[in-house]
Amino acid sequence: MEGAFKKDSEELVQKSLQIRRNWLSTEEYQKLTSLLKDQENLEYYISLVISEMEKSMTERLKEFYSETEKPEILVSSPIELEFRPLTHIEDDKVYFGQWRKKTGQIEGRGLLKTTDNEFYQGSFDKGIFEGDGFLMKEFYNSCYRGEFKEGNFEGEGFLFNSADVFHKGGFKNNLFHGFGVQGLRGRTFEGYFVEGKREGHGRYSTEPGTYFECDWKNDSHEDYIVCNWANGAQYFGEFKNYKKEGKGHVVKADGARAVGTWVESEFESGIYTDSKGREFKVPDEKPADEI
Repeated sequence: MEGAFKKDSEELVQKSLQIRRNWLSTEEYQKLTSLLKDQENLEYYISLVISEMEKSMTERLKEFYSETEKPEILVSSPIELEFRPLTHIEDDKVYFGQWRKKTGQIEGRGLLKTTDNEFYQGSFDKGIFEGDGFLMKEFYNSCYRGEFKEGNFEGEGFLFNSADVFHKGGFKNNLFHGFGVQGLRGRTFEGYFVEGKREGHGRYSTEPGTYFECDWKNDSHEDYIVCNWANGAQYFGEFKNYKKEGKGHVVKADGARAVGTWVESEFESGIYTDSKGREFKVPDEKPADEI
């Protein structure tokens, strides 16, 4: 039983360390982006959430430990900390792990389950989540694995819920902060956040090969944008409400291009050059092919 817990803990620690190394290394950026988009990786986190929710938390504790056995990971605790068996504390919370001897506060490594089916496994400081940990909230069908500070998500982490929404990257005071990758039902955003809002340069992808890049301010994209579509077409210019709006330049995969004014993604006026080099003045002249 002790060996199983130790092996499980070591695997989680190694995975957390590897994720952190990837984020800290700019050379690993593209590899990390590919990893996040890999379906098997997302399915791993989905299966993790499902398996945690299907188990009774108390039964899960009993499965790994008994009141007469101590996990090896907790045996070598600092002298000021002590291990205690499964304990019912205030508000019917259940805790298993380390305590500070002098103050009687939860401190060190442990597992905590609350009455609203919130489950936490990780580090504590004076009874508060602090350091690396895993938090699952059954009511919200969500889980977070990463760094905590004073009970809040703070540092590098991965947040996922059953609505196929995930965020991997920096957190501050429970909000997205710093560089991160955010996904929602197949769509992803890669870029920077400030206090939960997109801020600075970022890329928004709707499907493989289709994305736009621009600067964001207060969670809204700025006027100028670069769009790429899976069919090889590109757009450089002004953008509004996810449509080409204002001055812009489209280049198609076959070399055709349109330079001028756009209204709700329709080419209103300007010069269109087809793939054979023939020019048309829009709207006075109508090209034979579609813009």
